[in-house]
Amino acid sequence: MIVRAVLLVLWMWALVLPASAHTKSQSFSSWSLQGDHIVMVFQVDARRVTLLRALDETPRLPGELLSLHLLDTIRLSQNGAPCPVSGVPRPLRAAAGYHRQELRFQCPAGGTWQGVEVTNESFFALSAQHVHFARARDHAEGWREMIFSDSTRTQAFGFGAEGAAAPPSGPAFTVYVGLGVQHILEGLDHLAFVAVLLLLGQNLRQVLLVITGFTVGH
Repeated sequence: MIVRAVLLVLWMWALVLPASAHTKSQSFSSWSLQGDHIVMVFQVDARRVTLLRALDETPRLPGELLSLHLLDTIRLSQNGAPCPVSGVPRPLRAAAGYHRQELRFQCPAGGTWQGVEVTNESFFALSAQHVHFARARDHAEGWREMIFSDSTRTQAFGFGAEGAAAPPSGPAFTVYVGLGVQHILEGLDHLAFVAVLLLLGQNLRQVLLVITGFTVGH
């Protein structure tokens, strides 16, 4: 009874805490070929953009803060040669609480993924735990996903077309599993919820099924 009471208190405490586990430092981008350009659409929550003021003493609007940050932290190269930015970041319509901007790059070989690498250093100066999820689309091979972290800031798109070696899917899956486990362990609300699930389980089999489903979902 005492154990059940303690677990119940933990669960109720988690309900009144801020949902910090669901406000992780994250950003997203999608990449595509459009004519002679490689186009990135970058999305991040508005709170993250507001924090950029800590890196810039000049008063600026949020959209301008994000534009300057992207120009400073996103770089492309092709076979070792830089891909200059074409124009300036263009604001796009975004869901409430988010910012989206488009950035276009002109690589030496034009609109091809051959030899292209992207360096993404956005928001890592604010949080070493920041994670960036990127998706790139090739007309022949479809979509490919990449994960950028503080320790992995440069990656090749790695499409198999035109002689580029396709990256193995295993490491990406391993990274996703690690992120999911970290997401659960860092959230007191998650741990309290799992504790309550343990109380509700009638036997070991039910407990294992419920916790496995919860973990796989994350």
